Amino acid sequence: MINQESQQRKSYYDKLRPEHFEELSARTPEDVALRSLAVYHPEAGFSLSLAGRDYLVNPWAREVVTLPENQPVPFLDGLVMVMYLLHADYKKVTGRLVTAQELKGGTQFFVGPHALSTRGLVRKYGHQAEEFRRVGLALGGKPVPYGDVAVEIPALPKVPLTYILYTADEEFEARMIIGFDASVEDHLPLDVIWGLVELVSGYLEYGNEYQWNLGIKK
Repeated sequence: MINQESQQRKSYYDKLRPEHFEELSARTPEDVALRSLAVYHPEAGFSLSLAGRDYLVNPWAREVVTLPENQPVPFLDGLVMVMYLLHADYKKVTGRLVTAQELKGGTQFFVGPHALSTRGLVRKYGHQAEEFRRVGLALGGKPVPYGDVAVEIPALPKVPLTYILYTADEEFEARMIIGFDASVEDHLPLDVIWGLVELVSGYLEYGNEYQWNLGIKK
C-alpha cells in the first residue's frame, strides 16, 4: 500500500508536462534569460546552475541535461529548473533572510509531507560541524555567520538557500534551520521551493549520487 507521503511525491511526476516546455519555448528567450540570470544559447536552450552543477534546459527539444556530460536529469531536477525559468522575476536578491513560515502561505504549506527536509542532515551532521561546512562549500556555498556553522548555497541563480546548523551538546539536541532570501516567492511557487529544498538537502546528505525518485534516495 502506498502511504500518503509516497502518493504526494508521485503526484509531482504529473507536473512536468509538455505544456511547461511549450510555455517556456513561447517566451522571448532574451527576457527569460534576463529574469532568471540563465544564459541563452540560440537554438540550444538555457544554461544555468543548480547547487553548483551546470545544466542545459532545451524547451524546444523538451529535455534537461547535465553539462558537459549531456546526460538526462532526474525528474525533480528538471521540474525545478523549468519552473524556475518560467517563474523567475526581474527582482533582485534582497539579502534579507526569512524562514519558510514567513513566506506567504508558508505556515500552512510547509507541514506534514511538505515539511522541509532536515532530519537526515541533523542525524548526519549534528556532531560534525566542520564536515557539514566542507560539504556545503563543495556545493558552491559560502560560510555565513549564523548558528554554530552555516553555509549559503547558490541553489539557483536568484535563489540562495542558507542552511544553519546548531550542533548538539549536553543540554540541547542538534537542529537545522533553512533560510531563504525574502525574494524567493517572487521566483518560485511554494511547491517548487519545497522540491528545491528536497534536492539540495539530498545533495548535502548523500552527495553527488543522490536522486529523488518517489522518496527513494539512492
